[in-house]
Amino acid sequence: MAIQRDAYAAFKRLILATTVLIVIVLAALPALAESGPAGYPITIDVRGTATGDQAMPFNFAIQPHKVIVLRIRNYTREVHTFAIPEIGLNVAVPKGSPQTPSTTEVRFAVPRYGVYRWFCWTCRYGLHMHNRMSGKFYAWISPDLVIG
Repeated sequence: MAIQRDAYAAFKRLILATTVLIVIVLAALPALAESGPAGYPITIDVRGTATGDQAMPFNFAIQPHKVIVLRIRNYTREVHTFAIPEIGLNVAVPKGSPQTPSTTEVRFAVPRYGVYRWFCWTCRYGLHMHNRMSGKFYAWISPDLVIG
């Protein structure tokens, strides 16, 4: 009987310690999820492929009205752009190299729910002879959800 009581007491201590740990983690989650007033970061890598330059990833889910910090790393020897015409955004992305990419950072927010298409002007209109740099921002995530 004493062994059962000791095992039960140890089990209660384990449950208490686990509960305290869960409470601490849950209390810290909002602070960890928010990356500060600058917004949350998204990184796009532009790389050369056998079929032309390609941006990865293509598509993103975002919150409307939330500031996004977009980092575009260009590993190619061509100048690109990043454009979202619906919000008037058009940014030049300087050429880089496979060993030393150039990095461009832009901050923006989309004004409402919907799908926002992004693309590279020079790729879209044939200046690089391929159309591989485009994608979508899906602005549909609930504003109550905290994204890190």
